[in-house]
Amino acid sequence: MAREHRQYKYSQGNAAIGQLRFDPDNPRLPPGVDSEDVSAVLQFMLDDASLVELASSIAAQGYFPGEPLLVCPFPELAADAQPEPPKQDEKFTVVEGNRRLAAVTLLQNPTLAPVRKEAIAKLAEDGAPEELPVTVFPTRDDILDYLGYRHITGIKEWDPLPKARYLAQVRDRRQALGEPSDNKELARIIGSNGPYVGRLLTALKSFDRLDELDFFKNHDLDAENLPFAVFSTALNYERIPVWLGIDPVSDESVASVDDVRLTDLARWFFVPSEKVKPKPKPLLRESRNIRWINLIVDDNEAIAALEDGVPPISAAALTLDAGEAFSSALTDSNRSLKLARRRLKEVEEPTEGDRTTIAEVRENAEKMEQEVAEKEVKST
Repeated sequence: MAREHRQYKYSQGNAAIGQLRFDPDNPRLPPGVDSEDVSAVLQFMLDDASLVELASSIAAQGYFPGEPLLVCPFPELAADAQPEPPKQDEKFTVVEGNRRLAAVTLLQNPTLAPVRKEAIAKLAEDGAPEELPVTVFPTRDDILDYLGYRHITGIKEWDPLPKARYLAQVRDRRQALGEPSDNKELARIIGSNGPYVGRLLTALKSFDRLDELDFFKNHDLDAENLPFAVFSTALNYERIPVWLGIDPVSDESVASVDDVRLTDLARWFFVPSEKVKPKPKPLLRESRNIRWINLIVDDNEAIAALEDGVPPISAAALTLDAGEAFSSALTDSNRSLKLARRRLKEVEEPTEGDRTTIAEVRENAEKMEQEVAEKEVKST
């Protein structure tokens, strides 16, 4: 049976900038930013250099009327109400178009800019729109389905963290309305699949748990600028979720997560380690190493090697049979030494630390040669 499509009710018109408020549930805003604090919102958005570029474009060319902001009245109307075009005494919540609202707000009043005031004031000399085109829907819910397509699988795709926040909002609101809200239903709304939705929500809840544990604060990390995608990707592997003690597609399972292991995994992904030479980097270095951590988590010796700065692929080799692990590690070491020799030609002056490392390599090689010879004697 064909699904009955919802018929949306909306109106169109123009609204003055003073009638528009930032969306308190904007998935792109981190939880610590108060949407009622215009300065805080502008500060966050100005961290993205493209906002100034957007303001520059609007100042020079005006606002393109074919891109109305999607808004709902504040307070919202009844779900089945027919909204009217904006009136002067009305207020509206901007559900889609908060960056455009921020750009125009700055052009109208550059003194609101927490940073880059002079650059924005220079742009504002070309003028700023007094009002913006809007499409008015009765409620925020009426806009969410459209946003799901546009920003989850559509032409202006969000990064994974805003995607996850959006999905959590949709689920919460559907649950409050008594509507289906399982992963499969959420996936249908955004044109995706249930396991993907489940992993995003579980990764989001894991990030929330890390925040509760003060992980980001203790390591002086900004969660908004971390590669959140590695967490949802890691949950797609077989052993990592089992090691954490969670179901990868059920965010409710995060309530029983192993906090120590969760923080270890986050530390390996995000916290630079002095054990990594020559420049401190996270132990996992990059997302392609997730496949190696999937092997490492089942082996304490491999975890210890990773913690000591051993490359993930080499630490994963320790999970193999002893003979295979020895041969694999030896081959990797030889490959790395060959690369070091090639790059040495470009190095003007090796450091004292380089010389110390070369001496340690020579010492280890001599010891291994001696031990191999002893084993050969014993076997004859």
